[in-house]
Amino acid sequence: MTAVSGTGTGTAPAPRPEPARPPAGDRAAGTELELTLAEVVVVGLTIAVAVFAWMSLLLLDNHVGRLGWVSLTTVGALGLLFAIAALGGRRPRIRLDAGGLVVVAFVGLVAGVFFFPGFDYGATDKDPGAYVAIGAAFAHHASYSFPDTLARHVPGLVVQTIGTRFPAIFIQPHNLVVPQFYHLWPALLAMANDVHGLGLEVQVAPFIGVLAACTFVLLLRRAVPGRASLPTAAVGGLLLATNMLEVWQAKYPTTEILAQLIFLSLLLCLVVSVRTGWRPAAGLAGMLLGIGWLERADMLLPVAVAVGVGAALVALRRWDSRCWWFAAGLGVTLPHALWQAYAGARAYTLGNGVPHLSVVVAGTVAAFALALLVRAFRRASERLPVVLGRRSWQFGLGFALCAVALVLLVVGFLRPALFGANYGYYGTRLVRTYNEQNLHRLSWFLTLPGFAVAGLGLALVALRPWRASLWLPIVPFLLIAPIYVYDSRNSSRLMWWGRRYIPEVVPGLILLIAVALGAALVWRGRRGRLLAIPALAVIGFLLVTYVDQSRPLRHHNEFAGSFQVSAEIAATAGTRTGVYLFEFPAAFRGCCATPEYLFGGAVWLERNQYAALLPTDPAADGAAVRRVVSGMPSNPVFVVWSGTSEPSQINGVSLVRVRHITAELPMWEESYIHRPSRPRTPVLIDFTVWHVVGT
Repeated sequence: MTAVSGTGTGTAPAPRPEPARPPAGDRAAGTELELTLAEVVVVGLTIAVAVFAWMSLLLLDNHVGRLGWVSLTTVGALGLLFAIAALGGRRPRIRLDAGGLVVVAFVGLVAGVFFFPGFDYGATDKDPGAYVAIGAAFAHHASYSFPDTLARHVPGLVVQTIGTRFPAIFIQPHNLVVPQFYHLWPALLAMANDVHGLGLEVQVAPFIGVLAACTFVLLLRRAVPGRASLPTAAVGGLLLATNMLEVWQAKYPTTEILAQLIFLSLLLCLVVSVRTGWRPAAGLAGMLLGIGWLERADMLLPVAVAVGVGAALVALRRWDSRCWWFAAGLGVTLPHALWQAYAGARAYTLGNGVPHLSVVVAGTVAAFALALLVRAFRRASERLPVVLGRRSWQFGLGFALCAVALVLLVVGFLRPALFGANYGYYGTRLVRTYNEQNLHRLSWFLTLPGFAVAGLGLALVALRPWRASLWLPIVPFLLIAPIYVYDSRNSSRLMWWGRRYIPEVVPGLILLIAVALGAALVWRGRRGRLLAIPALAVIGFLLVTYVDQSRPLRHHNEFAGSFQVSAEIAATAGTRTGVYLFEFPAAFRGCCATPEYLFGGAVWLERNQYAALLPTDPAADGAAVRRVVSGMPSNPVFVVWSGTSEPSQINGVSLVRVRHITAELPMWEESYIHRPSRPRTPVLIDFTVWHVVGT
């Protein structure tokens, strides 16, 4: 006989499925909402910077990008965000959190010591100088596009590559210039230029880097539960602030450090939303994701992760009001991001292998269609969260994840022996990519013990009861890191190569390292804190290693003096606008050492002069000079030529030497096979500016 109650003998009834519970350590939406003072200050600054950059680009795209208008629209946008947050539900209570505030302040101080001052990079041979020059041009024209006046008066000017007269300067139909890259970063630099010229432009990246380090501390403080929270935040912040890759990119005026700040900030906003249920935080995260896509083409990867997570929440019936807020925030900035990616900077987007818009839309639709299909099987979609909430399933899935990660790590380190050298096309040239060395190269900066501890951190998160707030910053790292480790899609020259890993990979690895070490510091066994001593030893080893690697950068200033060189060239025209024709050697020597490569774009964009190249055929130089003199009769014309000898091949033209310029530009060591650790021989500059006085 079957029993009908829980008492007596017989077979007990099957237990009812227990309702899904929020992951351990995460608060439900009904609890008291608290934000710390450090979160309000740091995230508030980040939101202000992000919105200011977005308004800068928005107005530059509409050809009215002046500092006053940008400041006014930024204040209005921030006021609107504040009003929406105030009306969006419960008001947060501000808590001091003295321990967290002290750690944030200390890490910010350490980061400032290592990050400031930024490199005075004023040559346009590579991206950092190009960004600075483009920012200056945006400030001068109050627009992201501007007319090529010289080309309008002198048709048929020589180009360096198809569609570009100098690096990163795309010449569109009707002689319209739309510089290369996505334009959020140079738009922000343009406003810095409006405030205090080129000198302030190169200090934006260090300031952003300090904010990123402080945000990383707050992310760990909020995501890691219990007594391990504060030591984990302190260890992670110090390791990030002293890591050589981080220090280099915080001093280098390129986009990666801003991408890191935006990525870390949106993760922090999401963790706050998960822990407290505060919906406006999710909306801010969505807005930041769209702004991040305005800054870099490969920020499409976090967007794809967000789509995948959103589809999974729909399938598991966990889509709630916070998800709608996130989607609404993303919807505010997404139209602008899509326009820039597939209209304003379409050539750059497709040239960097970003999928076509049709592929992006189709992938998004397919993800949510599949989610709705799974959701249609009500029993399965309701049962799966319950199953995933069980400790046995979490342990099994966590163990499988750790096993996969271990296999990938071993294969990654053995990749050179297993698969040999990797080759790929860089432009039209087949070159060695060194992709097979990617993990080895990362270990030069993060150390092999660091990788081992990061593996322990992943095991600690995966094998213990799951917490959504802790998985949230780890999942994007786990999905994005293998893509870059497999193919960094970048020049293999160090330190240049490390750029790709700054926004997501380096913070992700250091996060796992900090989680493991923070847990070891507070773990209590039967005999006390036995793990604290080895944890302190590992922390000391990593900090000493990172500081030792980064310390020489404190006394290095990449390409210092390049601003002075371009100013000296432009000064030869006096108060007038000169036309500078740069030598284009018959045997073009490529990057870095030639005047036209270093200063052609700088003279044009930074100094508001006109600049062009002479023909590759020396026999055509004289005719080219005469054509420019005829087309620009009101402007003095100059020839910039290597060395001190008069360029006799420019036939039929009278030249007078007006300035001989020499300089030594400091440059950090470049390598493919070891970690660059010291300055190399400076780049020697030796050329003469000749004034065309007759034809």
